[in-house]
Amino acid sequence: MKKISILILILLSIRLQAQNPKVTILGTKKAEVGKDYTFTAKVTGTDSTITIQKYQWSVSLNGSGYGGASNIKGYNSKTTIKTSDTISTFNVIWGDGKEDCYWKEDKIGVSVFYLKDTIEKQIPIKEKKVEIMFLEIPTITPNTSIQRCCTDTIRYCAEACTGNYFSWIITGGTPSSQEGAKKCITVTPSANKNIEIKVRARRKDGLTKYYRDVKQTIKRTEPKTPSINGLKDLCKGQTYEFCVNQFCGMTGINWIIPSSLVILSGQGTKCVKVTPSSAAEDGVSFNIIAVAIMEGDCIAADSKKNVTIYSSEIPPEPVGYVILEDLFPGDIDPCDEANFYSVKFVTTKQYKNGYTIILPKTVIDVPHHNLDDRIEVTVCNYNICSGIKKCKTFIVYLPDCPPDDDDKWSRLVISNNNSEKDNLSSIIKYNDILFRSEEPDIFNDKIIKVNIFPNPFSGFTNMIFPFVEYGTIQVFDITGKSVYNEQIQNTNHKTIILEDKFKDGTYFVRLISEQFSVVKKLIHHK
Repeated sequence: MKKISILILILLSIRLQAQNPKVTILGTKKAEVGKDYTFTAKVTGTDSTITIQKYQWSVSLNGSGYGGASNIKGYNSKTTIKTSDTISTFNVIWGDGKEDCYWKEDKIGVSVFYLKDTIEKQIPIKEKKVEIMFLEIPTITPNTSIQRCCTDTIRYCAEACTGNYFSWIITGGTPSSQEGAKKCITVTPSANKNIEIKVRARRKDGLTKYYRDVKQTIKRTEPKTPSINGLKDLCKGQTYEFCVNQFCGMTGINWIIPSSLVILSGQGTKCVKVTPSSAAEDGVSFNIIAVAIMEGDCIAADSKKNVTIYSSEIPPEPVGYVILEDLFPGDIDPCDEANFYSVKFVTTKQYKNGYTIILPKTVIDVPHHNLDDRIEVTVCNYNICSGIKKCKTFIVYLPDCPPDDDDKWSRLVISNNNSEKDNLSSIIKYNDILFRSEEPDIFNDKIIKVNIFPNPFSGFTNMIFPFVEYGTIQVFDITGKSVYNEQIQNTNHKTIILEDKFKDGTYFVRLISEQFSVVKKLIHHK
């Protein structure tokens, strides 16, 4: 009984398969451009009641407009199809009009029509993916220029989509091999000529008539001596080393050293050791010049480094007065809104044997102050050789608000010491402050560029600044009240978000770091 049941199930299965014939496409999965390929439709699950009527074939990319000129002789750029509705085979020759790897996959499809018990039926379309071995115009890397008199070998490589067989022609250099199949080739440049590279890419198993060519010129540039590495502040009695990094074609360095320095060793090499002359004048700056000695007839542009010589001492106390430079002149009434000032020191006796440091460099004037309001500014003369600094505190008295008369509101009065205001050393007009002294910056005297966008802004704005390891971003309203405070670390940008509760108006953003401190004006507009 069990055997009979199994036999019945087998017969039913065969019957169902006969009722639902299937089609499979036999043929290649990868096709070379220009070659003839045959695909066969194999129908399974038929019986004597089924008669195949026709095969309807399709190609996804056929007729989609390959375009472009063919470089295969005897073939146009479009796919060629050879077929008949009455046979189960299908022949395709793919053309070469596509030069983009994006299009390299095609699909062959077939739908089979048949009669079963005089009723016409159709097997749903069956597709087969075929990867077409198209070639792109080769790209050569690297394509950067080469310095003249540099003959170090360079490895060039080519890419051309499915290209796997390359022919190289090199002029202006000597290739290590003329082996055509290599994707990469090593070239020894001549001393001065441009390198001309010609590459032909094709398929190892493809038609020899199917290829893509490219020509590229690698230009030569004039050599330039690299930057000089070393300290910029030199102390008498110490030894210092200045070096230039080795670069292609360089055989040595000719160091041009002023009489203020004495060469101890290294002339002609990439590193030189020097010591300041004891007779050198303190605080005087001059250039150390390095000129690379090159192979061949090349002459390298020189490199310069500015240095200053100092001697160890206990510095004198600063002599001069402080001024505040309005960062937003004419925009703010100091009696109604907070303002920001850059602190400057005008010296009457310049300290040359070191730096003059001012702290703080920026101050905020809170509005509605009175004549007792003051800002303390510390000015120090710092000698880098001894590490000793001498400092002096200056008191900045702010104008009374509201003013007693038409003139007083527009003045900032500055005292050189903590004495009474009756002994003021200078009076500077608030709306007419100019920076007249040269203030050495202990942080390399760089111009700090900060971009804020959008500004005016609604809700948020972006702040771009020089890289900061550790710092703080603060936002103040016009009363001087802090409305935003955030620590930043290892970044050069920040998005500042002010909640909807903040009113429209003027704000100030301050960025403080170990390297610099800046203040910018913000306009909030919903």
